[in-house]
Amino acid sequence: MCDDHSTCKSITANMSATAIKHERPASLTEALNFLQRDRFRIIAGGTDYYPSLNDSAPSDPVLDITAIDDLRGITINESGVTIGAL
Repeated sequence: MCDDHSTCKSITANMSATAIKHERPASLTEALNFLQRDRFRIIAGGTDYYPSLNDSAPSDPVLDITAIDDLRGITINESGVTIGAL
C-alpha cells in the first residue's frame, strides 16, 4: 500500500483470488482524465464497497477519490457556501 496519498497512482488490491484495478488520482484533473479513458466505480475509501464484493470481481475498475484535496472542506465566499464531496 502507499503511505503518501499524493504519489499513489495505480494500486492493484487482492481480495482472495480476485484482483481489482484500483486508481487513486491526486488531483481533480487526473480523476477526470481517468474517467475520460474508462468506466470506473467511484469510491471515497471503500470501507463499505470492498467488503460487499464477497470474493466476486467488480464489473468496473475502482477510482478512489480520497486523495483529491480539492474535494475537501467547506468554503464561504461572496458567491455562497461550497461543501466539498469529502
